[in-house]
Amino acid sequence: MPNSLFRTKKISAILSEGGDDAHGGSGLKRVLTVRDLTFFGIAAILGAGSFSSLGGAVFNGGPGVVVLFIITAIACAFTAFCYSEFASRIPVAGSAYTYAYASFGELFAWIIGWALIMEYSIGNIYVAFSWSDYFTSFMDKCGMHIPHWLSTSYTEAKNAFANNGNADDVNAWSTAPVLGSLKIILDLPALVINVLITYLVYRGVKESRNFSNVMVILKMAVVALVIIVGGYLVFSQGHTANWMPPNDAGVKSFMPNGFSGVMAAVAGVFFAYIGFDAVSVLAEESKNPQKDLPRGMIYSLVICTVVYILLTLVLTGAVNYRNFEGVGDPLAFIFEKDNLNIGWMQFLVAIVAVVAMTSVLLVFQMGQPRIWMSMSRDGLLPPVFQKIHPKYKTPSFATIITGLVVGVPILFTDKTFVLDFTSIATLFAFVLVCGGVLLIPRREKTEGRFNMPFISSKIYFPLLVLSAILILGVFAKDYYREMFQMNLNSKDDLKVVESVVHETKSKFRDDFLLSSNQMSIIKKRLGAKKSQVEVVEKMDANNELLNKIIDSIASSRISTTAAYKENYANFSNSSVDENLIIPGDKSQIAEAVQVSTNNYPASKTITKDEISAVQNIFDLKEDSVLTAKFNNQIAAYKLLGKDTLSSNDSNLVNSINREFASLKVGTLRNTAVNKLLVKKTQNVSMIIFWITCILLSIFAFKRNWSLIPLMGLITCLYLLTGMTLANWLWFGSWLAIGLVIYFLYGNKKSKLAS
Repeated sequence: MPNSLFRTKKISAILSEGGDDAHGGSGLKRVLTVRDLTFFGIAAILGAGSFSSLGGAVFNGGPGVVVLFIITAIACAFTAFCYSEFASRIPVAGSAYTYAYASFGELFAWIIGWALIMEYSIGNIYVAFSWSDYFTSFMDKCGMHIPHWLSTSYTEAKNAFANNGNADDVNAWSTAPVLGSLKIILDLPALVINVLITYLVYRGVKESRNFSNVMVILKMAVVALVIIVGGYLVFSQGHTANWMPPNDAGVKSFMPNGFSGVMAAVAGVFFAYIGFDAVSVLAEESKNPQKDLPRGMIYSLVICTVVYILLTLVLTGAVNYRNFEGVGDPLAFIFEKDNLNIGWMQFLVAIVAVVAMTSVLLVFQMGQPRIWMSMSRDGLLPPVFQKIHPKYKTPSFATIITGLVVGVPILFTDKTFVLDFTSIATLFAFVLVCGGVLLIPRREKTEGRFNMPFISSKIYFPLLVLSAILILGVFAKDYYREMFQMNLNSKDDLKVVESVVHETKSKFRDDFLLSSNQMSIIKKRLGAKKSQVEVVEKMDANNELLNKIIDSIASSRISTTAAYKENYANFSNSSVDENLIIPGDKSQIAEAVQVSTNNYPASKTITKDEISAVQNIFDLKEDSVLTAKFNNQIAAYKLLGKDTLSSNDSNLVNSINREFASLKVGTLRNTAVNKLLVKKTQNVSMIIFWITCILLSIFAFKRNWSLIPLMGLITCLYLLTGMTLANWLWFGSWLAIGLVIYFLYGNKKSKLAS
């Protein structure tokens, strides 16, 4: 039995089954050039990542998420070399699945094939949802409204209603028609686009290629326009300070949430890259796969990495990173009225986003059937999966099943679940591909084919691992101690408190503070007269004062004083009363506000006439958010003089005071439970990572492995440490289901069994 699980296929046998005949028999059509493959790679990479998941990544990591894009690009570059090596040796459909069969054996081949279903099919569910969001938004701009209950998933609407979440989703739950006891809620645009893409892929790769190439050219042009226009406005309007935003402690930083915050964005960032390996699935349809496949993957990877870095800098420069929470259309978002305020760019991005998402759906929908076709050839799936349409020369049955695998879950899943699920599966596939290159015999260089450079790891890799261990020990003295600490310490408790405080403060910042982008809009509309410039300067000063008041009240409510240490240092302890109110009293509040306003110059007080002048530039309908914020500021400190500004009767002071007074230890405890879970998962992952590094160093020294696949393996393993426990549990469950199917069918029906 063990031998049957790890039986490998000879490369010569794989090639003989690969339909290498360019024209006849059962082979697929070889029509793709290096340009086509590069365009397919760009079509897959530059889509859902840039137009959708990039917003969530920026919110988690801030401007520092650029670093994660670079790390991920390096991991993908090493992996691309490994894919290229395999593609050069085994130029047939199947991608990582086929490569694993030749190196690790049948069991791992099945596992990777099963995991790739998550990458392509389940990943396409996320893309379909994102496509629907942009399409619905675009239709709204054209005056054609799609009911909310027909443009969101049942799960999202239900959760939003239960947790008072997104207003549109709440509306969908409230207004949906009812059939018996079941609410009719479904994402109709997502279902329709899935059907259309499935039909296009069914018809043939040539038609898909032409459609994809046109879409790639269009979206590349618009993305370039976003970078140029957005970048120009970031510098011309003085928004570069957004690249160094203050963190919870008020310290300006490129990584406001620390490196852990950057790593929290790994699922969103990695999802942006998962398309480049889809190129390898098209090996049997490439004219010269040994040469063109590697070039197509590497070219598309380099181009898209540069684009992602520039896009991230533009996004985080145009708008404070905190404003990207829950934003599913980040490229259009930065051009909204309250941000850079360019309506035609917002409209153009909305149109092209629909095109971009369509191209991603196309490439992923082409990839999955070819994986199943390869698995069927090996006997691991029924023979019908390798059926090729006599006219269109496409894997017809597998294509239809792919459409069903994508379409049916659209009815009961949501974007967040699918995003995390897909990223971990893709990283797992990358790990096996890099490891597989280490196991196949080294070969002589062949002219006209890709040849991965051999760099000996015998000395370099152990030295690299040892250097990393020593550097962390010297420059991050608490790194190893904290890695083995599985409980929250006092520093963690304080971070929990800061997190809760930050969430509470954010509510008031959103309601009362005018962003730098909104101030730019007001400044532009008021004009350049001296008196009007003075009004803007006064508004800037008032805005800054409001920020200080919010921070002061928060600090007086929760601080590192003796009272805090005595009552809250161990709030995660079950003996602490759930209903215990966070400390702070009126005298502290009054003193905090007074300190904030002591140095406020009377010359910065805005007069009634100036208030009216500002209010007159607002359109009550178009500028509703801007008007509300400005009016909130007036209500907060009345803007009539310093005396009322420092008064404890201020609307802002009282409302913040009430909000913090309502915080209870239970709120902190719930946050602490979540933080503890994250900490344990990350620590266990890092311990396993370093043990693996040490073991790989030993093998590298003994077996003199190639350095490039080793670096790909280790960087992908490092990115896996950013996955949450929920990611691992869902992934483990998915693999368990796959193994049951393998042992019931694949292991017995495998061609290698005979």
